[in-house]
Amino acid sequence: MTKTTLPQPPPRSDQCVGRLQLCEAAERDEVAREEAQQRAAEMEGVFAAISASILVFNSELRVTRANPAAELLLGFDPAGLDCETIAARLHLRNLDGTPLDPDTLPSHRALAGHSASGQYVANKKSGERFIVDAFAEPLRIYGKVTGSVILWRDVTERERLIEELARSNAALAEADQRKNEFLGVLSHELRNPLAPLRNSIYVLDHVPPDGPEAMSAKEIIQRQTGHLTRIVDDLLDVTRISRGKIELDRKRIDLRDVVLRTAKTTARCSTKATSSCATTCLPARSGSMRMQRASRRWWGICSRTR
Repeated sequence: MTKTTLPQPPPRSDQCVGRLQLCEAAERDEVAREEAQQRAAEMEGVFAAISASILVFNSELRVTRANPAAELLLGFDPAGLDCETIAARLHLRNLDGTPLDPDTLPSHRALAGHSASGQYVANKKSGERFIVDAFAEPLRIYGKVTGSVILWRDVTERERLIEELARSNAALAEADQRKNEFLGVLSHELRNPLAPLRNSIYVLDHVPPDGPEAMSAKEIIQRQTGHLTRIVDDLLDVTRISRGKIELDRKRIDLRDVVLRTAKTTARCSTKATSSCATTCLPARSGSMRMQRASRRWWGICSRTR
């Protein structure tokens, strides 16, 4: 007996719809996978292109990922190493040179769920010293801290410039202080010749031009103008301001000569001053001091006796 195969009935419409939905879902999944792969490739490119050193630690504080900049800065591949081993290899220490407590590292603090930062001194394998700023953030997955992300930045050059700027500012402050002291001394010295000059001009107005008193007054004017010239030269010499140096005209003098010369120059200004100065008795003794200052002080004594 021959078996007859009956034709299959056409699929129902609900079966066609289901198959169509499966095809569309598969297509969407494929598109999503391609987009995810594209985003992952982009993130990988960004991770590799970042110039700052990035280290990713797991919950056991071992490096799971590091970008090329981190390997370049550290001088070795840190993958799989724990935080303390990395610190030991780099001879990591505080800025003041004191040993570092591993518990204070930003990676440890970030694992507790807190942002952290610090600045440290380290040494490369070649012995080169460098300074790093370290910044750490907790790594969270679905709200749970599973590790930490550390960013290291080499700030050696920046710190060198800061130190250099601080030294420059200190040098400028010191130079400014020397300048003020320098100008203060010279401004005081500028007053020294004024009284003898005024008195000599007064004498010249009241004595015969060819007399001994006039000649003495002219000598005083010549001497005091020379003194003023030296002071002005000091003011114009900028290098002396930076060095804080002033040339002092010091020599051994007989104070009696200073008193007599001052008494003569004040004779025409005040009879009382002359008599008071002339009757002053001084011992026959010499000393080393500045002629201009001695004359000015004695002139002040005589002036106060008027």
